[in-house]
Amino acid sequence: MNYIFLSPTIPEEILTLINGLDSEKSCGHDDFPVRTLKLSKYLLAPLLSNVINESICDGVFSDNLKIAKVVPIFKSGDSEIPANCRPISVLTYFSKIFETVLYVRLNDYFTKSNLLSQQQHDFRNNHSTSLAITDLYENLLHNLDKNTYHVRFS
Repeated sequence: MNYIFLSPTIPEEILTLINGLDSEKSCGHDDFPVRTLKLSKYLLAPLLSNVINESICDGVFSDNLKIAKVVPIFKSGDSEIPANCRPISVLTYFSKIFETVLYVRLNDYFTKSNLLSQQQHDFRNNHSTSLAITDLYENLLHNLDKNTYHVRFS
């Protein structure tokens, strides 16, 4: 059986993540502004690092970090019609930091363990929609050249 080891985070990693937060983005349901987080980052980074490490060790993700503020974003047309808006979920900055710490570790594990399909392009470094389209195009050309591609219309 394979086991996964998630390395603990350190305050320096948390500081890097805090510095990378977009100051223009809206804050979550806790109304904790990114400016305050950035001003108190040297105080909060060790605390967040400790909380995240404890949470990973215990296998518990706080219910408060799962709450999102849903905000309607206007698409087009009459702004008074709700169908012309799309909802977006805004998480707290603490949720975003935790999520990024986990993403980095899980992505590293899946990549090193070769668990992702070569056709998996989303959420992978050095992969993009353009690369997926290029792969599809090359596959189609290859199969057309070998006359192994069949089109069915239903």
